[in-house]
Amino acid sequence: MGSSTLGAWWTFDEGQGNTTTEQVSGRADSIAYVFNNARYKPSSDPLWRAGIRGQALLFDGYSTWITHPVDVFSTPTRALTISAWVAPRTFEAGIGGQLSVIVNQHDRLLQQGFILGTFTHGAWSLQIGTGSQWLEVWSRDRRLPRHVWSHVAATFDSVNGCLRLYLNGEPVAEQTYSGGYTLQAAPKDVLIGKHNTPVQVDVFEANCFDGLIDELKIDSVVWTAEQVKAVFSSDLEAYRGVIPPADTRPRRSRYAGDIHRPQYHFIPPQHWMNEPHALLHFKGKYHITYQHNAHAPFWHHISWGHAVSDDLVHWKDLPDAIIPEKATVAPMVSGRAAPASMARATRSCSSQRGTTRCRPIK
Repeated sequence: MGSSTLGAWWTFDEGQGNTTTEQVSGRADSIAYVFNNARYKPSSDPLWRAGIRGQALLFDGYSTWITHPVDVFSTPTRALTISAWVAPRTFEAGIGGQLSVIVNQHDRLLQQGFILGTFTHGAWSLQIGTGSQWLEVWSRDRRLPRHVWSHVAATFDSVNGCLRLYLNGEPVAEQTYSGGYTLQAAPKDVLIGKHNTPVQVDVFEANCFDGLIDELKIDSVVWTAEQVKAVFSSDLEAYRGVIPPADTRPRRSRYAGDIHRPQYHFIPPQHWMNEPHALLHFKGKYHITYQHNAHAPFWHHISWGHAVSDDLVHWKDLPDAIIPEKATVAPMVSGRAAPASMARATRSCSSQRGTTRCRPIK
């Protein structure tokens, strides 16, 4: 896992601005963000927070992603390791049966490239295309937690015919296949935080990552379990081996100066909201709850937000009161259930201008 084999490495240590330097090529990659060139408020940088090493980038679930051009990236074909620290804030409801992307350069229809991402309720997966088949490994039992840093590593070994996933230095999933198949590169840009072929939801594109990413590496060798453990431990040396807190909370200051944002009418700290309910007074505080999609500004995977006030004018945001969770009475309330098999979603898709539109097959 030496620097000579690294194909790409993003440290996210800038802490400001709308570019981040990929360390291998030295290229300053652009960061897309809805307020880079704002219309109704002063323009502002993407969201930077403290990382595991230095700074990290907070992806907002719909408008934040990084583009690394295909002409400055050599896709690993015989061996692949992806390593990163992530702190997811929310999970999509499996929109279109597709992953919310951590990083990808793939074409699912042509069975090319690679994709690493999250799915409903924190499941996560590495998937690669050989040109003739699509290979997947899933971690369903060891899911990613929200608002907490996790080190994820995913490997593809063409010689031994194996895909593996590691969480916080420990192996959590493995999928074997007939060896000898190599990864077939997809002629697309590498995207961090956004799916190469996202599902369109109204005017927005889904399948984006929501949360923090730090120290993202793409290597052209297969890291062993010992090497994965060593990277995990090394990154935590400054914290005496204890994973530090992750600051994923939304901040209303993000919208400072927005001429259309209400000042007294209650709204959530960010994204889509519907139906405020249950205004009540309890132990000296007024409480309000409301339906909202914490992931993006469109109706979909619904949680119940919660805020309190002393005077019904000034409100303090609290953690969501009810969140759809696996194996609960409300595992999914978006109205769009995840596929029965996470490995193969049953859908009909068409591509147009780089965007995939999907509908269930009846």
